Amino acid sequence: MPDYGALRLRHAGCAERGSAEAQCSLAALHEHGQGGQQDYAEARRLYSMAAAQGHARSQYFLAAMHADGQGGALDHREARRLYGLAATQGHARSQYVLAGMLIRGQGGLKDDHEARRLFGVAAAQGHAGAQCTLGGMLANGEGGPQDDVDARRLYGLAAAQGHALAQARLGMMHAQGIGGPPDPVEARRLFGVEESEAMRAAAVAVADAAAAARAAVARAATASARVTAYDGAHVPGSNLYPSRLGNV
Repeated sequence: MPDYGALRLRHAGCAERGSAEAQCSLAALHEHGQGGQQDYAEARRLYSMAAAQGHARSQYFLAAMHADGQGGALDHREARRLYGLAATQGHARSQYVLAGMLIRGQGGLKDDHEARRLFGVAAAQGHAGAQCTLGGMLANGEGGPQDDVDARRLYGLAAAQGHALAQARLGMMHAQGIGGPPDPVEARRLFGVEESEAMRAAAVAVADAAAAARAAVARAATASARVTAYDGAHVPGSNLYPSRLGNV
């Protein structure tokens, strides 16, 4: 186990000399109470010093403290600004969190189009949560054109990293042949992985949705108007992609 007390002393000297990396590391020790007393206010002060030097990770951590009201006042607008600074430096987690704030209109105006762009930039860096969320936006046509093929691809990327919600959604797409050919064997495999990731409740919801879809197809011969309405409706709770942000 690291000697956190010694780390505090070492980082403190470098932090006093203006090292942004040391200020960030020392702030983390204060934030988590490692090597001494937990002190959110001091952590926030140190993150601020490093963030002012353009240190992307410090901007991200400081933004989170503003968003949660740790070590000072809660300030979503400042959190959004700081996430933006880190996002422009290519910080994937900041891009992801900022995109979520844009979708919710938190700390500023709602902007699904920019959120979709940011999720795309983070997804390209391999951020599983961004891949899953962008997949949902593409499947729903939110913030831009609908694209089930690319949604399926993105869910596949996130699922390969063990993202449980992506596994469930990808399994549904394989089961129903959305965005590509149906593959019931792969669907069952994905649902099995999803359950092993403690997402049994999601599996039940997905199974219910699949059953509803099969029932709708069976009614098509005698109720074509109802099927048309079913295909075009966006029903909260029963949609294939019920939550844009989901579990991240």
